[in-house]
Amino acid sequence: LPVAVFVWDIENNNDYALDVSIMFTMVNGSGHKDDKSGGHWNEPFHLEKDGESVSGVLLHHQTPINPYT
Repeated sequence: LPVAVFVWDIENNNDYALDVSIMFTMVNGSGHKDDKSGGHWNEPFHLEKDGESVSGVLLHHQTPINPYT
């Protein structure tokens, strides 16, 4: 079976606790022979509200049947 192991190290350089979420996805990974022309794209973001903030990357997948972010 093809397998992989991903190890994520998160370092908090602040003096307060943070909540962290990690997502993994493949670029243009629809499984078709033309995956490289899939047209997916990424967009960084940063939001602040009520003294809380979050930063991340939106992964836009433009699959013809079910596009999602």
